Amino acid sequence: TVVSGSAIQVDQFGSTLYIRKANGDDFTIEVDDSNAGNDMQLVKGSVPAFSDLPTTAPNDFRIRVEGNPEENADDYYLRFETTGSSGFGDGRWVESAGPEVEYLLDGDTMPHVLVNAVDEDGTITGTVGKPFFRFEKFEYAPREAGDNVTNRLPSFIGNPIKAAALYRGRLCLVSGESVSASEVNEYGNFFRTTVTELIDGDRVDVTAATDKVSLFTSAVQHGERLVLFSNQTQFLFDSAGELLTPRTASLTLASAYESETSVRPVVLGRFMFFPFERDGFIGANQYVDQSQGDRAAYFADEITSVVTRYMSGSVTSFQGSDLGGVLLVGTDDFAGGLYAYKFVDSGGERIISSWMKLDLSVGIFTEEVKGVQFINDVAYIAVRRAGVNCLESIEFTDGDADPGLDYVCALDRRLDETQVTAVYDAGNDCTEITLPYATTAPTQVFDRAGVKGRIYTAIG
Repeated sequence: TVVSGSAIQVDQFGSTLYIRKANGDDFTIEVDDSNAGNDMQLVKGSVPAFSDLPTTAPNDFRIRVEGNPEENADDYYLRFETTGSSGFGDGRWVESAGPEVEYLLDGDTMPHVLVNAVDEDGTITGTVGKPFFRFEKFEYAPREAGDNVTNRLPSFIGNPIKAAALYRGRLCLVSGESVSASEVNEYGNFFRTTVTELIDGDRVDVTAATDKVSLFTSAVQHGERLVLFSNQTQFLFDSAGELLTPRTASLTLASAYESETSVRPVVLGRFMFFPFERDGFIGANQYVDQSQGDRAAYFADEITSVVTRYMSGSVTSFQGSDLGGVLLVGTDDFAGGLYAYKFVDSGGERIISSWMKLDLSVGIFTEEVKGVQFINDVAYIAVRRAGVNCLESIEFTDGDADPGLDYVCALDRRLDETQVTAVYDAGNDCTEITLPYATTAPTQVFDRAGVKGRIYTAIG
């Protein structure tokens, strides 16, 4: 029933009364009975224990359950879900977030995803069944339990996310001096699923403790550990050989080497490589894990000790291939090419260790390397030539040979007959060859026998 004409509304279901102000405002209420308070229980705002809650209540009615009255860390919140579509009746209490707490992550400012999709009808790529990638927002889970004390916001809120990595079934986001790891196999959940107990699979959020400022810029998995780099320290995100849980996770200082933070370190086999700056020149270290048991020990050996003034400027790219045994370094002072470190290990020793230049420029024209990425032993290089963006590749496999030869004929922007259009003009006894790209310098053509042809006009 509703109290007619009153600012207070009252509904009844069984032995439970639902009392509220008609305009929704808060109010103060006290209850009393003739049996020393044992026959009537008031539920408003908070209760001392779960056992004090009724089994019937309005749908979405919320309450705080207090633990130790002197501690807030053991409080938790519940909301009532009625059975069926009833607005007031029987149901159950489920855990919820506290009132007036921020509970949603802004997907517009969070990492997005590339989704591998297929063009079923050809409307996107022009070809039916052709695969393509779709860039879109990712769905992040809301905070569904606790408050800013019991289930605080992840540490990347208010701090720029500098790196991301997948590690032990968790999405790890690095910001400031902290790393936030999602719930296991739930990459979008960075909140605890419950505050009534600590679940092993729940999110992990830890901060480095050191006397040096360690603003992390990259996170790279190396073996069983996740290594976090700042400009002057390296930390391990690990759990000392145990399962990675909120109880066991920690950030441990592994070393204190200076590093260049504009690029990500590269893992090649059992080594990790990272660059550093020294007096306007670029050096590179080889990072080695020499840990024993649960005790972490990492050491760096410089691989540029004999060419300390070889690479100048600032690092723009840093990539490598374990299969090709090569590390490529791009700099702004050598924008038209790349530095290459070639190495071969045998029997635990390095038998080849050499640096060289890969000059991608042609004649007087300006080239600029925009980026490089390896797939297996093939380096794919984005380079801008005479105002045109080009994607080119270099294969670093040892021991390959061209058909009929015992070596690979190395030519810049090399093409074969399947990549060009060749038309023979019998009247003029010449062949017109159309290249798939515009030529930016005088071009020469050689056949497989090494015979050079006369070129009158290069058509690209």
